[in-house]
Order: sequence, then structure tokens, then C-alpha cells
Amino acid sequence: MVCVAVLSIAAAITIPRYMSHVFQERQAECVTVLRELQAAEQNYFREHGQFTDDLRKLGWQPPPKPLYLYGFRESRDGVTSSSLNPIELCPPAKPDCYVTDLMRNSTKQLLHISDLPESQFEPSRGFVIGCVGNIDSDPELDRLSIDQAGQLTHISNDLN
Repeated sequence: MVCVAVLSIAAAITIPRYMSHVFQERQAECVTVLRELQAAEQNYFREHGQFTDDLRKLGWQPPPKPLYLYGFRESRDGVTSSSLNPIELCPPAKPDCYVTDLMRNSTKQLLHISDLPESQFEPSRGFVIGCVGNIDSDPELDRLSIDQAGQLTHISNDLN
């Protein structure tokens, strides 16, 4: 009986810590990818003298089985570029490089471009690109953005 009590107490302490670590690791995906996108935008600017709101022009590929949707919520030409369309971003030889099944809100609906944080884009001046995901299946979505200077903003934190 004492053994069961000790194990229960140990589980009550370690399981929440473990889950917190797992969720933080999931959240790190978004930060890493946003930093990659910001660097790709800076390279694009050096080569072309302006930023782009087309993720395909950056040569960016989403991570396999991502938890987040990445992109621009609004676009100057009305055609929003995001990682939502796997056909546009994945090479034909690698059709499984983007799986949207993991990117769902708390009601199991696929994330949509409108779930992204508000973005800004001015080809000669700068950009704000975002990501959105639901890393712990609660109603709150995790939203982050990054601008041309590398300023990372956590708009809503799914872990709080």
C-alpha cells in the first residue's frame, strides 16, 4: 500500500513536468522555423532588393509533419502565401513532406490562413510573418510572429 502511494506521488510530480517539456519542444518548432523564414527573407532581400510574401520564392520547405501553419495572413496581391497548400510547397518527388492532419484546432478543424497572426508586408521596407498551432489540444491557439529585424513576438501562448 505504501509503495502504491509513493508511486502515485512520484507520478503526480513527474508527469506534469514531462508534459510541459514535451509541449515546450513542440513550441520550439515554430520559433526555429520563423527564424529560418526570417533568414530566408533577408537572403532574398540581398539578392532581389525587396522582400517577398511568396514562401515558394524563398525556397522554403515546411518541416515533416508540422504542428504549425506558417505564412502571411494578408498579401498585397490578394493571394495569401502560407504553408497550407502542400502542392505548392512540396516537390512532386516528396509528396508527403507536409502533413496537415496534425494542424487542427480544439474542435478538430484544420487550421486556416485566418488563424495566422495579422501580418504586414511591404516589399521594400519589411514584413511580419507568423505561425499558428494547437500544441496541447485545448481551445487556445499558439500564435507567434517575426519581423524583418528578427523581433519574435508571442501573440498568444498555448501553454499558459
